Amino acid sequence: MTITTVLNTKIGEARKVARLWLEGSKLAHAGVKIGARYSIAAHRAGNRIELREVDERYQGNTFTVSSRTLNGVVRPLFEIRTNVLREVFENVETVRVAIRDGRIVVTANHIISKIRERVSRLMTKLRDGVELAVCSLFHGGGVLDKALHDGMNRAGIKSFVQVAVEQDSWYLDASLRNNTELWRAESVAICSDIRHVNWQHNPVACDVLALGLPCTGLSRSGIVKNKLSCGEEHSEAGALFVDFLDAVKAVNPAIVELEGGVSRNPRKFRQPSWIGPNPLSP
Repeated sequence: MTITTVLNTKIGEARKVARLWLEGSKLAHAGVKIGARYSIAAHRAGNRIELREVDERYQGNTFTVSSRTLNGVVRPLFEIRTNVLREVFENVETVRVAIRDGRIVVTANHIISKIRERVSRLMTKLRDGVELAVCSLFHGGGVLDKALHDGMNRAGIKSFVQVAVEQDSWYLDASLRNNTELWRAESVAICSDIRHVNWQHNPVACDVLALGLPCTGLSRSGIVKNKLSCGEEHSEAGALFVDFLDAVKAVNPAIVELEGGVSRNPRKFRQPSWIGPNPLSP
């Protein structure tokens, strides 16, 4: 019986040649045999390499599976040393190796792929003058989003709200009524507790994610009023940063703007406003 083996590993280097090193009984369980010869096929457009077992009639370049004995157990050892790895995975360090029935497929790690996708999307839009799509969490009446929109507009960057999440219908209605410059026909207004939003059901990529965490439990007055030692202790607002991180993963923004916050000591209150790269970047 063979099973599927998946490895997230790094491309190394040996004698100035790129190298992928695979070793262990897990390879044998996935159908990789000691002594087998493999050909390599590079799909540069798709950032993908495939290795397949070939017989003695094959005349092209091949890589042979060797072995190593550790604690009396003989295990496959597969060194794939070729600069084709660098050509296909330029500026990529971590790759995903999937093995099934002896077939080996190497692709860029999903995190690297997401970084490339969001950077490429942002730079293409800025170059072509296309509006940036904004995901707005805890949208409220749209005050933060209007300020962000106006600020980018003064810098010559157009934007609109692609997705907005606000649980208070009155506030969301006010933004839709008063901030018409933020909305487009493709905008999605979600009136809901953010914890009930299914990001997988609403897949959308946004260039900017903007939010201000609820002040009911995370502002200075909220902490003092609720007699908390820190905002995370608030029964409702304290854990909403988890939903913020879920949204970051889902919409893959190139830029995150987070407004509001306090130190753990309410006496040392500070309220930063920053704009920076995706905080989930490696």
